[in-house]
Amino acid sequence: MPSRWFAQSEVAPGTIIQLRKARWVIREVASEHCFQFNQDDLRDKHDPSLACTRLVCDTHGPDGPVQGHMRYYKQIPIEGTEAEPPTTRAEQAKFFCPIELKHLRTLTQKGSTITPRVLDSKEDKQDNTGFVPGGFVTWVVWEVVPGLQLGNDVGSAPFWRLGRDERDAVRQAFQESICKLEIWGHLPYPEHAKNLVWDSTTGSLYYVGFLLTCKGDPRAVWSPAKWAEWTGGAIYIDGVHMTISRSFCTVHLFDIFAVYHFLQVSATPMRGRLASSSASIMMGVPLAYCRGIPRFFSRRRVLMQQRISQSKAFTAGVTLGMVALSDLGSEQCLDAKRCVADSIALRGHSQHYLGFLHRRSGS
Repeated sequence: MPSRWFAQSEVAPGTIIQLRKARWVIREVASEHCFQFNQDDLRDKHDPSLACTRLVCDTHGPDGPVQGHMRYYKQIPIEGTEAEPPTTRAEQAKFFCPIELKHLRTLTQKGSTITPRVLDSKEDKQDNTGFVPGGFVTWVVWEVVPGLQLGNDVGSAPFWRLGRDERDAVRQAFQESICKLEIWGHLPYPEHAKNLVWDSTTGSLYYVGFLLTCKGDPRAVWSPAKWAEWTGGAIYIDGVHMTISRSFCTVHLFDIFAVYHFLQVSATPMRGRLASSSASIMMGVPLAYCRGIPRFFSRRRVLMQQRISQSKAFTAGVTLGMVALSDLGSEQCLDAKRCVADSIALRGHSQHYLGFLHRRSGS
């Protein structure tokens, strides 16, 4: 589809763009985004309206060809002013440094080995023929990190196609690096598996996709919930299927508490698929326990609620940790004992529950 904001002479394959350090040759147009605001939006102190496109490019370095991803940013007119005279549109011109360039430049200066390095950049102004005369135009080029992107826009299937040992290695690498990235203050948004690239040859995990970012926590400490926030999947506990996914800041999942407490009070192992409605966790708020429990749970609901009152330690973060650190293989069945035993969040706090599961399993 033809671009609305970028001429073919600017981005067509074969185009040469001279930046501060090198001449880059465009090989492919990968994506384009438009963030155009109206006057009402700007009253809320939005960034200026802009369009950007990601380009696959390369240049010749001292050691041979160097591949990179280039993002080309351009200020565009406020919505509804596109047909105004150039002098009117020029009044909107302003300097703006995209957050992507700012963050990648900072991370590169800090010597980060878990994010792409900035290879080149350039900040300039549009001429009198531009959409916003005098408005900003910015280019940033970052390196192509080696490895497998662990997700896409619809999920984290590439991660689940890895073998169990390799998935565990990814989790370990994530645990060792995520807090460092948070303390540095820069996280790619929306914090999904597609923002992770795994290089199995070196055991390196990279964080990519800084077009949009969210603020890190300078006091961040490791929690299994962090892994659950970045990845989604499915878990089978003694035949019960649960799913977990993330949308923006809210995590929706089937009532894991209901399953767990039902396993404790049930006289026989649970079989069949849990059909409860989803519960929501917002930034660590505890689950709405036992909400939406199916009718076949109703006889035990009172007893389950009594057990729940004894389980204050089971916060939303602990629940996510249980899911996150248990292997969520899409076709693999995991018994409840291993699910709980694998959870660092529960280890040391839930001997009563582990004891119950040992007795239930006869081991």
